[in-house]
Amino acid sequence: LTSLVIGDGVTSIGEWAFHYCHNLTNVIIGGSVTSIGKRVFSDCGSLTFITFNGTVEEWNAIEKGNDWNVNIPATEVVCKDGKVELDGIMEFI
Repeated sequence: LTSLVIGDGVTSIGEWAFHYCHNLTNVIIGGSVTSIGKRVFSDCGSLTFITFNGTVEEWNAIEKGNDWNVNIPATEVVCKDGKVELDGIMEFI
């Protein structure tokens, strides 16, 4: 799995859904998502591009679980009307 599209109509991404998907490089998240679970994309060491098919305001309103983006190289989420910087969470084990 190198690319993932979470289509419109999906409202929630469950905890640990794509944890350790090492080859995942690109994710497109549909604008209907309102919840991203704990550690969904954690330790996806190749994930460099995240696109959200909604606005910056809608992205900021999404409920995000703990460490949903820990240990990924992506530094921002590209939305329809701008970009949102990610926390840059890196955890070394």
